[in-house]
Amino acid sequence: MRADIVLGREALEASAPDWWRLFHAARSPSPFQSPAWLLPWCRHLGRGEVLAVLIRDGSALVGLAAFTVAREDGARVLRPLGSGVTDICDALTDAEGEREIATAIVRALLEHAGWDRCVWDGLPTGSPLIASAVPLVQAGRSEEIAPVLRIGGDAGRLEDAVPCAMAENLRACRKRADKMGGLSIHSASAEECDAFLDPLFALHAARWRSGGGPGVLSHPAVQAFHRAALPALMQAGLARVHTVTIGGHLAAAHYGLAAAATHFYYIGGFDPQLGAAGPGHLAVAHAIERALQEGAAAFHFLRGDEAYKRRWGAQPDRLVTLSFSR
Repeated sequence: MRADIVLGREALEASAPDWWRLFHAARSPSPFQSPAWLLPWCRHLGRGEVLAVLIRDGSALVGLAAFTVAREDGARVLRPLGSGVTDICDALTDAEGEREIATAIVRALLEHAGWDRCVWDGLPTGSPLIASAVPLVQAGRSEEIAPVLRIGGDAGRLEDAVPCAMAENLRACRKRADKMGGLSIHSASAEECDAFLDPLFALHAARWRSGGGPGVLSHPAVQAFHRAALPALMQAGLARVHTVTIGGHLAAAHYGLAAAATHFYYIGGFDPQLGAAGPGHLAVAHAIERALQEGAAAFHFLRGDEAYKRRWGAQPDRLVTLSFSR
């Protein structure tokens, strides 16, 4: 194996065909590691210079980890691509030889002189990078909760996959929606990305305004990122998005992602004025039902230990942040 350091967004974009082949060869990649997510992030939200480590075995790309380098308090700080809007920021490694490839990535980083400190967040606890990085460097480590609902095995129906109290709550929500004029759910196609995102931005803002905040989708650069990323994700089969209508009124929007037998609840929004029918719950329920239909093993609620995730039966998993210097 050999390690190449690639500098600049254009050089990273040139590796996209190999990057996609590696994505499909990885054991359990997330959509957040795909070019469809990270290249739009570079164009719209990235700050600093792009620095990527590419590990090749012969001509085949078998490992990739990409970062930005930016000045923070006088130091050149590495952060993984996607930081700020991305929950899982793991490197991408071929399913064969994950530990060795991860070690090669870390060694290549340590040998490159273009940075002073690395803050690598969003690492799943099972990432081969954690086992590879800790022996090599003096790493600070912190963790945050990222709940996951396990839905494999005998859970063929939504009622079997979630706690009884949530199943009963969903039945009550559907009854209230019927009384308010009826419930309908529409899964958006690749041609309907803007038609989905516009309502999502509006519903998310409405939900956060009711609590006195702007929401995380309010910034124009964030919206531009999602307008670029979602069509690419849809084309690659990595997005699961739908809207909920109650009594002819748009009530909720759900932005989900999926890869490698795991579905991810990225973000959503609902109309507080229709809150009595639980449109947000109905949107998540539909996403879990679709995950079950597709044979997924897990429904990931991503970072944050909010109480509502536990009500769905999600159990605490963790994401790790490693901090180290050269």
